[in-house]
Amino acid sequence: MNGLNELKYVGILLLWQAFKEGEFMKENVNEIISDIECCGCYTCESTCPVNAIRIQPNSEGFYMPSADETCIHCGLCVKRCPVFNFKCENKEDYQVYVGWSNNVNIRMDSTSGGIFSELAYKIMDNNGYVCGAVYDDKWNVKHIVTNNIGDIPLLRSSKYVQSRIENCFLLIKEKLELNKVVMIVATPCQIVGLYNYLDKKYENLYTVDFICRGVNSPKVFRKFLDLLEDKYKSKVSYIKFKNKKYGWNRFATKIKFENGKTYIKDRYTDRFMKGYLEYNCFMRNSCYSCKFKDFPRIADITLADFWGVENYVVNIKSYDGVSMIMTNSVKGEKLFKKITNSIYKEQLKFDDFIKGDPTILESPKKTKNRDDFLSRLDREDFTNLLNSFIPKNGLKKQFKIDILDAYQYIRLVIKRRKYNK
Repeated sequence: MNGLNELKYVGILLLWQAFKEGEFMKENVNEIISDIECCGCYTCESTCPVNAIRIQPNSEGFYMPSADETCIHCGLCVKRCPVFNFKCENKEDYQVYVGWSNNVNIRMDSTSGGIFSELAYKIMDNNGYVCGAVYDDKWNVKHIVTNNIGDIPLLRSSKYVQSRIENCFLLIKEKLELNKVVMIVATPCQIVGLYNYLDKKYENLYTVDFICRGVNSPKVFRKFLDLLEDKYKSKVSYIKFKNKKYGWNRFATKIKFENGKTYIKDRYTDRFMKGYLEYNCFMRNSCYSCKFKDFPRIADITLADFWGVENYVVNIKSYDGVSMIMTNSVKGEKLFKKITNSIYKEQLKFDDFIKGDPTILESPKKTKNRDDFLSRLDREDFTNLLNSFIPKNGLKKQFKIDILDAYQYIRLVIKRRKYNK
């Protein structure tokens, strides 16, 4: 069966499923869900049996569903939407660990402690597939499904921009039906969307989410990159959020350009990260009232930074990044145990973690400037817009930040050399 015929066959099966599941609805998902509720997970587009739904960016740059005239009002998009249908079958018997990869290069190149990479290598070593976020050739973020071990460095690290799922749910289902092992790493809302799309349990599926503060507008990020490309007179060739030159907790953004120049600024100077972490200007509307926090967690494993871990683990070298690993299911615990020879780990209490990162329970607060900033994206020069909402640091403050970064860099060089001897 060729690809086109297979898609038609799948469409017929889904259409028949729609008839079986209940009465046809007058509304489709884009007619009853608002910008404030929609999380942009692509579940509705993936589910539609007649391909009537397309995900398009709205004026703020966030992905929203749009149904055309071929919609048959079967209601499957609404039935599968995680905003309207969200249930968790995991029990509150989670286990919490602190850990990091024993591979220094993996740990240094990772957002936290490199646990995702070790999980991904284990899956691929057993002929499995990994679904995760990468940059495309225009530095937009999208998910891919791959069994190429060389893709793991591309999948590694937080991107801090909303990712396009596109056809990954369909590809995951195809692999699962062929009895291939698949691990997906995604936001909690995307994980719920996948579960709803599949609508059945697969023992060969492993899901990994992370403590998500919120996803930023791809449109804002593209404008930020355009600004830097204009300043450096060259195209971007490399992006790494949370580069660890100044330490794990400085959230440095490192961007390289084709002409050999490099931009690197910490969270207190880089205005994209300031807009995200300090001013809350760039996030999707639904992230300010996220439905997918709290407990029990939906995924088999949850990953995060373990802030404040120094208070609970003696003599820990946390400056290169430390992961919090929460196993939320028996399956997740079994997978985690398979990588224990490749990592350092220590079991801690959940209360130890939450004291350092309340984001697991709390959504960020929406500021009054958020809607104003995004509504002016197409009407004003981006530099002027940043200056109005996210001003540069004053000379005195910036001098102090630069001195501290220099001190941190020298201090870490010495510590790393001593540690690696």
